[in-house]
Amino acid sequence: IMWEKTAIAIPITASIREKVKAQIEAAMQTEKKPYWQAAQFYNEYEKNSAKALEYASKAVEANTKAFWMWLYKARIQKDMGDKAGAMVSAQKSLELATAEKNDDYIKMNEELIKKLKDDGIFVVAVEQDDRSIPFTLLPNNLRLPVALVVGHETTGVSKEVLDLADLIVELPMFGINKSINVWGSLAIIS
Repeated sequence: IMWEKTAIAIPITASIREKVKAQIEAAMQTEKKPYWQAAQFYNEYEKNSAKALEYASKAVEANTKAFWMWLYKARIQKDMGDKAGAMVSAQKSLELATAEKNDDYIKMNEELIKKLKDDGIFVVAVEQDDRSIPFTLLPNNLRLPVALVVGHETTGVSKEVLDLADLIVELPMFGINKSINVWGSLAIIS
């Protein structure tokens, strides 16, 4: 406040963090849970990465095509030291952002994936491709940690993700079928 030649500073503070936290906790008791908002709150205001990751994981389960949520989850995983998990989440986000033609998120995911690879994540994609080798020829001395990437059972791993992989392997198929379900593929490869 100021009048004539006198100025007085009156500090005004408002602590809304506890109110927001209480509102989130109350909303979590309802049928429509705000997982996405809770993930952001716990990550950015509470600095509780474990709780943020829990809610980010539930948010992407509830909205599997939300590429922005997948990227957010990847960043939390990276900050927590789960680089392999961050790689998988970032690749999922990249695949979805590419399908939606969102150039900003494509770029952000590519940057995160490059950073993770620079930090030592070896990416193995499981897909039938001109560049793939049979999984039985996987080298025994793969650099760890390894991120295994599998795609949608119908559409497979996107070209953008394949281009970022260090190695592409395939499961040799005989007969009519040309694919194995995702969980089966992961079980065989790992």
